[in-house]
Amino acid sequence: MWNIKTMLAVAALGFGAVQHVVAQEEDKTETRNYPSWFIGVQSGAQAIMNGYNVKDVVTPIGALQGGAYFSPALGARVHVNGWKSKEGVKGYGDYKFDYLGANLDMMINLTNAFSKTDDHMFNVILLGGLGMNKAWGEHYNELPGYTYKGQPGSKIEVTSHPSNHIAFSERVGVMFDFRFGHHRNWGINLEVQANHIEGRSYAHEFNGAKNWQMAGMLGVTYTFGHKKARKEVCREVCDVPPMVEAPAVPETNNVVEETVVAKPEEPAPTPQQTSPRKMEKHIFFVIGQSQLQDSEEVKVSDIAEWLKANPQATATVEGYADKGTGNTGINAEHARKRAQAVADELTGTYGISAGRLTVKSYGDTVQPFAQNDKNRVAIVVAQE
Repeated sequence: MWNIKTMLAVAALGFGAVQHVVAQEEDKTETRNYPSWFIGVQSGAQAIMNGYNVKDVVTPIGALQGGAYFSPALGARVHVNGWKSKEGVKGYGDYKFDYLGANLDMMINLTNAFSKTDDHMFNVILLGGLGMNKAWGEHYNELPGYTYKGQPGSKIEVTSHPSNHIAFSERVGVMFDFRFGHHRNWGINLEVQANHIEGRSYAHEFNGAKNWQMAGMLGVTYTFGHKKARKEVCREVCDVPPMVEAPAVPETNNVVEETVVAKPEEPAPTPQQTSPRKMEKHIFFVIGQSQLQDSEEVKVSDIAEWLKANPQATATVEGYADKGTGNTGINAEHARKRAQAVADELTGTYGISAGRLTVKSYGDTVQPFAQNDKNRVAIVVAQE
């Protein structure tokens, strides 16, 4: 039998499993800032499963929800639902009442947990949590004269009204979420729940059955914050392993995207420069990350504006990682993602054609700066 301890144990196991997955994938490419807050509305139908004929106790349900994801895989929400409900007693009929429930749910996005990106059109989300339900306005007039033995040797009339009845509830469920919009801020979702209500009414005592509330709802959610559109600039590059033991690929005029494992030693780059025919920007990253910082966004914007003002110009985006931390394989992936993040921003946010960009990655095989920390960088050179 489900109880609060059982539900907490299941939630703890689920949390631990996802934490393990996230730890194994700590180098995820995240395209949204966290925590990522959302709100939503839902409507659908619910029924109390207590041994009575289910089709006779189906009633509408409405819900409001709000919460946040604290990482691509883990989130939490407050879910408030209610409206009309029915329960019934075999051989006597059904009765109606109003109710309101509030739950605190943990949310596990399975799609993101097993992926290196959080930019998915379709997501499968597990739900589990605890809450409280209040029922009022019971109408037992459809069960005239019904009595039952609440305790041996005593009888309680069904017309007693527990108008202040409050009960605990435990929930498990699954949500299928379809994301859309330029930044995938909007979502349409289908949610299915199983709620165990701890003796909310008399019905489960009448029939000797556990009191489960099953609900299915369609809803709409809105997620706050900016999400970069992930228009893939590369095709073959994105699918290759982080380390490819191969000689350097010579540059040609026909190559738009390429991954470079090694590059001949060259002098440190000159300071960032802008001229009528050329612009160069150095976009720096935090250690171990490939997400653009707010302070660096203005540099990408400057490159985009220059490219728009010079429609015949092209740009090369080169990704690097510092040799002082990590290892060769991890640094190769960091460098590739940094270059890709800048290219995605240029195409997705500013509308620069992918055909005007050449994306390269040098890992830690080349250190353009003498200062170790500065090599966590993507260097963009745009010229006619």
